[in-house]
Amino acid sequence: MRYSGQTCWRGVCDYKDISNKYQYRGIEMWGKQVRFGITKIEEHRFYWFAVILSPQNQKDIPGNIKEELSKIFIDFHPVVGKLIHKTQEENIVRSDLNDIKPMSHWYRDNICLLGDAAHATTPNMGQGGAQAIEDAYFLAHTITNEKPTNVFKIFQRKRSKKVNLIVRQSRLMGKMGHLKYLVRLRNFILKVIPQSMLK
Repeated sequence: MRYSGQTCWRGVCDYKDISNKYQYRGIEMWGKQVRFGITKIEEHRFYWFAVILSPQNQKDIPGNIKEELSKIFIDFHPVVGKLIHKTQEENIVRSDLNDIKPMSHWYRDNICLLGDAAHATTPNMGQGGAQAIEDAYFLAHTITNEKPTNVFKIFQRKRSKKVNLIVRQSRLMGKMGHLKYLVRLRNFILKVIPQSMLK
């Protein structure tokens, strides 16, 4: 396990009067060493996440979480404060963001690891679940088409390059989102990169 240096709060709340621009797409806002994301999950219901740099294994003071988050994100768009305010404290969960250092083997004897068990990534690119599904597809295809004795070795060879790249890119995206310096340069570069390259 590798700690990314970032901790994340996740919350779910009801919000009926939110602007249309938040209704049909996920949005992530980057500040100076902090990030906030918003996604609609059903009618009048939103999921949000808030990420900051933090020492590992910190704990929140019960009853004080929303106030502290509101202070951290006071310079963000007013919708951020409203989402935090509308969320019941019991619907806010804090967890550190970790990944796994690339492993030389995902398998031993007749056991093979898939998804996060083999190559956990930070959530910055939203690829954890997707890569687990791809693993399952590739392993099933390999079992069907290869010799039984080499299945896990062939499977890892087919998948490791892509998933290790995603782990590295996701970790890098997290670092970019929390820069202390060169924030204006980062923002300018992201604005001029074609949208097709960011998808």
